[in-house]
Amino acid sequence: MTVDTGKKCHVLADKIAELLCEKTQAGPDVMDYIDSTYGNPTFEEINALVEEQEGSERETLVELIFFPDESVQVQLEDLLEKHTCTPADVATIAAELADRKMSATVALGDTGRTLHVRVDRNVIDPYLTRLNIAHILDADLSRTIAEVLPADWHSAVKVRFRKPPFPPCRKYRCRKSSTVPAGRKREFLKRTFTALCQSAGSTSA
Repeated sequence: MTVDTGKKCHVLADKIAELLCEKTQAGPDVMDYIDSTYGNPTFEEINALVEEQEGSERETLVELIFFPDESVQVQLEDLLEKHTCTPADVATIAAELADRKMSATVALGDTGRTLHVRVDRNVIDPYLTRLNIAHILDADLSRTIAEVLPADWHSAVKVRFRKPPFPPCRKYRCRKSSTVPAGRKREFLKRTFTALCQSAGSTSA
């Protein structure tokens, strides 16, 4: 690993660690799953479950708790623009995060209680898979987003294209814009991106 690659992985690991450990909340969907699966367990019972050393029940629960939604992914997108990742980099980041032996504070719905969850590979590996940080956005698409959309849309739109399954016909739509009169191109592409993003959100939820 080169010095630059090592620094890049460290920078990304720092940001992902922050997102994992400081900004996680078990929302209504997670609480409904817990209540329906474990019969309205007490806080102590939930805590005992997440403290287990191994087991499929813990794996399923922590994957659900640490599911990076779009609001989390947007916070990482600017860094990913600067630091392109490879699958090998993802493996390096996963190993570094595991070596840190972190604990995450998780707000448990609206109960006012918090869990302290061990951030091990059962948390890290699914989390990184869902972030899909090794995906490289098509250069033409990235340039078009920058050219036709408001700046405060950029990260959110790129996140939608990072989430599989990827919106269909994205290259076709950008190429098709070449046939649109110059005065109408910006509005055409804006409508196209809006439609594609709505499609991406419905197919990747």
